[in-house]
Amino acid sequence: MRSKTRDRDSKTRQIIEATLQLINKKGYLTVTAREIAQEAGVSIGLIYKYFPEGKQDILREIGRHFVREILQFRTQEPVDFLNFPGFLKMSFSATIAHERQYEQLYRALTMASLSDRMVLGGFEDIPKSDREEIIAFFLSFRGINVDRFEDPWPFIARWLDLINGAILHHLMYPSAFTSDEELVGMLVEISLKLWGFDEKY
Repeated sequence: MRSKTRDRDSKTRQIIEATLQLINKKGYLTVTAREIAQEAGVSIGLIYKYFPEGKQDILREIGRHFVREILQFRTQEPVDFLNFPGFLKMSFSATIAHERQYEQLYRALTMASLSDRMVLGGFEDIPKSDREEIIAFFLSFRGINVDRFEDPWPFIARWLDLINGAILHHLMYPSAFTSDEELVGMLVEISLKLWGFDEKY
């Protein structure tokens, strides 16, 4: 059973990697399931076995992966829990750099999400155990008082959607901001107000 699971995981990774490479080369719209199978070195039947809706299913899994990556910013660097503004600035800058690196893919995910909301998942769909970990993480910052919410998660999910939406818009369309740094500064300012941050707390 473990061997079958490992084989499935390995083949799934191959298919996802092949899809990422093809999207970066050709863009999302022209990539076909047959091309993905050829790039991954698997049969077209295996594509549909693991991803019954073909390219759309693969993109959903990629979207879930990228949402998880966005949330992992909290553990990539040592965190100074006495400096919430500094943490926000660092994490927003890292997210912009990440999305610039995978710009073609983010364009594909955004386009696909217009017709299929599940492509980019939505932060509200994060498993409960991960939600609790994220809430505890933010509660660790000085100046943050999430206790004012009966359930902090809906606020955190909406805030994350807002931030990611603003960054995606900045990268994909002509932006009102003259630089990434200007956008980051505005997002930090808005976030501190939304969180009710009190530096004297």
